[in-house]
Amino acid sequence: MKITITNPELFVQHKNQIGIMLYSEDKSTQVNFFTGHKHLKLDRKLVEPVSITQIETAIQTNDYLRELAEDHDLVEIQEEYEADNYMEYYTEFN
Repeated sequence: MKITITNPELFVQHKNQIGIMLYSEDKSTQVNFFTGHKHLKLDRKLVEPVSITQIETAIQTNDYLRELAEDHDLVEIQEEYEADNYMEYYTEFN
């Protein structure tokens, strides 16, 4: 899976969980923190920025977060298929 992160500043960490800040105003003291299956309203001071590597790992291991990130155009994901697998797929559906 090839992941391109298009909006990394919205990914943050709270405690040991990586999530996405959505629907939060820039100057608000509170943020909406989404993990894909959970939503928390947190004080902005409780979230920290994360590295690109941490985001990629979280996206690969958390299906809910990956789907949420894709739905909000924060990442672009391309499945990497080997030529043989692609040809099987192609012939099956054509």
